Amino acid sequence: MLRCPFQDENTPSMVINPTKNLYHCLVVGDGFGD
Repeated sequence: MLRCPFQDENTPSMVINPTKNLYHCLVVGDGFGD
């Protein structure tokens, strides 16, 4: 897990899946993929 660049946070909440070319922020609930 990584820190989400779209919000100010101290706890990592972003998951990136390079195989599927997507990301998802667990706090915001936002994500993107092809």
